Amino acid sequence: RHATLATALQNVLAGLPGKSSSGKAASWEGAQEVAPALPWAEAWPTLEDLPRLGRALGHSVVAVYCSGLGVAALDRTSKTLPALDQYLELLVPAQQPLPACSSWARWLAGFLGAYLGEVLCKELGGVWVRGDGREQNAAAIQVAGRRISPVALVFDTVTGKTRTSLENCVGELRKMTRHSDI
Repeated sequence: RHATLATALQNVLAGLPGKSSSGKAASWEGAQEVAPALPWAEAWPTLEDLPRLGRALGHSVVAVYCSGLGVAALDRTSKTLPALDQYLELLVPAQQPLPACSSWARWLAGFLGAYLGEVLCKELGGVWVRGDGREQNAAAIQVAGRRISPVALVFDTVTGKTRTSLENCVGELRKMTRHSDI
């Protein structure tokens, strides 16, 4: 089955011109310029968009990738985060961050940040609230007496500003909630 798919993909790619309409040679850098359309109206998703986007990730190609890693479903639990960390590493290796102005960076930050937020809501009792800033900081999760902007966290990861594991983020917040209960 995979050989047939690989052959079909090779045939499609072979039929593509070697250069884009702007004259750029076909390359990974060129592919980074072509991203799926952003399914939100503004440059960044709104506070109202984020819960829906987080739940939608479970019905996407990202969920198919994660199922190949043994994750039965993206069910908004922390057990799914290692697979999403691997997905991020595949798309955006630490040594090759995305440009901050790229649609890919906003797409990944919007969807994966929304999913991370939904995990925090489901597992740690977090609540979506207005954030302290604009753009990727416009929405946050209030949890354990703290505010965390999951969209900004993923954006900073994919653009190389910081490198944060989704799994470690939830683990650290889980520790904080335990300490605040004492």
